Amino acid sequence: MISAIESQMNKHWSTVLDSLKELNESISENLDSLLTGINPKGLRETSTSLKEIMDTMNKSVQTMNLEKVLSELKVLKAGGISFAPAQPLVYGQQAEAISAGTNLRPPGLKAPGGAKAADGEPEWVDPTEKAKKEKEKDDEQHLLKPSDFFGM
Repeated sequence: MISAIESQMNKHWSTVLDSLKELNESISENLDSLLTGINPKGLRETSTSLKEIMDTMNKSVQTMNLEKVLSELKVLKAGGISFAPAQPLVYGQQAEAISAGTNLRPPGLKAPGGAKAADGEPEWVDPTEKAKKEKEKDDEQHLLKPSDFFGM
């Protein structure tokens, strides 16, 4: 009985070893073909191109940030804010507080949640939220109800 089990184990073990040898040969062949297919010059060219693309993207982002800062400065300048004191400060003199113009409303700036509009002034609504609400209303009007199908 033990010798039968031993022979079966040896038989299966040799099958497993043969399968592993075939797998090892297959991996070696595929790895060789993969490595011969890699072109180092092509990899260098690709990495150079990617680096140029990244540099261009970084410059573009910096330009967009600069344009945003300049547009915000224009908005602040339009509100009548001055950035330098008109007269030099004398020792012991307090600087005046800078106040924005009453009509200063930068585009795209959302009003704070707890803030209320002044009397007589219409409440400010974000244009994108307003458009979204109008679209939802339009969508709701076009939806069919089950009663439309069954005449209830």
